[in-house]
Amino acid sequence: MSMLSHLTVSLALIVREQPQMVDWFINYYKPLLKKFDVVVVDSEGGESLKQYASQYIKELLPLDKARKLVISKTQTPFTANVDIDTQLPIKYIYSALRLLQQNKADAVAIDYKPPQGHLAFGTSFWRTSTLQKLYDWQMGGRFCECIHMWRRTHQNKFKLETLPFYARHIKNDQSHNL
Repeated sequence: MSMLSHLTVSLALIVREQPQMVDWFINYYKPLLKKFDVVVVDSEGGESLKQYASQYIKELLPLDKARKLVISKTQTPFTANVDIDTQLPIKYIYSALRLLQQNKADAVAIDYKPPQGHLAFGTSFWRTSTLQKLYDWQMGGRFCECIHMWRRTHQNKFKLETLPFYARHIKNDQSHNL
């Protein structure tokens, strides 16, 4: 996947975490932070990401407003919507981007292990134009962000794909000592 670079993929990051979680994220994703465009909305704890960011916005915002802001600032063809407390398999990242690049999907997502019962939004990769068109979730609505976005994707006839990988919530995983 040498064709993927900072010119084609943005990591869209919403930060409201303790600094040690952000440090874990940086250590795990450092090769991607150096390779891809990074857009950060930092509501708490994300100062150490500033050195990797092409756009860094320090503002205390609720999740829905922070997400709308980071999505609006993304200018690359593809967006990786990655939660700071989430570990994605590296093979999944490149497989998802390959599907998008080959026009086989408009969005790609996976569930967590243990499964939460639906695909996660914080593990998703998007064609940026699709994400910018569809994202309108509001906190306090009828559905969680994940379900809302997958319903919008289906209702607007965009193609959602999944792959045989699982993400991990690091804060909930006792095997990681943070």
